[in-house]
Amino acid sequence: MKNYNKTKKSFESEEIEKYFYSKDFGETITFKELQKFTHFNLEDEYEGYKFKANVMRRVKNRLIENGYVVKSIRNVGYYILRPNQVQSYSYRTYIIKPLKSFEKAKIILMNTKKSNLNKKELVKHKLTEELNEELNNQTRDLLNSQKYNKLKVE
Repeated sequence: MKNYNKTKKSFESEEIEKYFYSKDFGETITFKELQKFTHFNLEDEYEGYKFKANVMRRVKNRLIENGYVVKSIRNVGYYILRPNQVQSYSYRTYIIKPLKSFEKAKIILMNTKKSNLNKKELVKHKLTEELNEELNNQTRDLLNSQKYNKLKVE
């Protein structure tokens, strides 16, 4: 049964991928359009989540490898980015957004109950705090450098 489901998901993702290639950059593909390619009920919240996690994750990764970047539109479907939109989307989503993760990690690490850690764990915790701080600082310095300053989204 497990092999059957894996094959079914592979077939579904291949068919959906082909469908995306048949569309133009700048087009929106709705969940209603995608419904015919999948056994998941895309009108159901839970099944829609499983579809996105199991099928669309694979599809989106393969599309990226072929120059297609799709952005999810909540409760609608997916938008195929035009080539001139890819840079700013990538910058915001995969370069700037991770900086927020550094900030969250800092808060988590600062507020850890360190009194519950043994000596070895405390050393690792401190080292992780230092690594996070260095990554945060170096990334910010790099992004604020004159060379990359013009990439800032206004």
